[in-house]
Amino acid sequence: MELQNNRFRTFGNSVRFFHLGLIKRPNDVRFRILVQVWERCSPEIVAQLRFSLLPHRMRQEEYMKFTRLHTWTTDISEATRIQDSLKHFVELKTSKKEFQLVAGADVAYSKRDDAIFACVVVMRFPELVTVDKVKAQSVANFPYYPGLFAFREGPVLMKAIQRLQVTPDVIMFDANGVAHEKGIGMASHLGIMLDIASIGCAKKQLIGEHEEPANEINAKTPLMYDGNEVGAVVRTRVDVKPLYISVGHKIDLETAVELVTATARGYRLPEPMRVAHILCNKMKRTHDGRRRGPGPMKRRQPGP
Repeated sequence: MELQNNRFRTFGNSVRFFHLGLIKRPNDVRFRILVQVWERCSPEIVAQLRFSLLPHRMRQEEYMKFTRLHTWTTDISEATRIQDSLKHFVELKTSKKEFQLVAGADVAYSKRDDAIFACVVVMRFPELVTVDKVKAQSVANFPYYPGLFAFREGPVLMKAIQRLQVTPDVIMFDANGVAHEKGIGMASHLGIMLDIASIGCAKKQLIGEHEEPANEINAKTPLMYDGNEVGAVVRTRVDVKPLYISVGHKIDLETAVELVTATARGYRLPEPMRVAHILCNKMKRTHDGRRRGPGPMKRRQPGP
């Protein structure tokens, strides 16, 4: 046990050396010693070490990984071609029996320039305790074009998602899934790229027709398009506009609606999305507050 404690102290000293800048390169002798000490520690000692204390070079392999199916183009014709090639990969069945980590993602736009902000919050379900939260900032290079919001907001969202240190079982996007004229909105598009379950949880209607749900919590009506049910209109709060829920990828509509209603704790938005929305707006206000003088007013338009 004394030997293990010595290893623990050695590791702690190495971490301090790293943060002081004394260990700067992966090929540094002290860095290699740090790795060796870490590998030789007993599971009990490892359990005492906080993940956040690990140097960045040792943590980067734990980041969420995904397959880059295509590059992010700024050409509308090329984006349409890519979208058409991916729509056949959408899966409308639930791939998991339990969802323990539920994520919510949202995007905000600067009112003064072309900056765009994304936040992703992961919570443990059903306790809804925050496990991880990340943010990213970029520039909206793709023009506003209805039906192709995945190419406008997707790059900054994926930039944020790849910083997650845990892999969520499902992600809720402020976007549409199959409730899209081509059957592949941003929620479906990113779900395919990430190869995990995704849900479209849009604030505004993009396509289809529906009856107004009753003014009570969890009241819902089907969203119809070309004679097919492509989603559900769900009221999560009394006297508040409903949400437009649709399948993104690797989940069925019934399960998607159940998750949204189970995570909407007294608010219109599901809790992971609500917190992500708050963080995005905070980033936007901080960014816009640093810039002085008039700027173009840019409001987000309804889109997938």
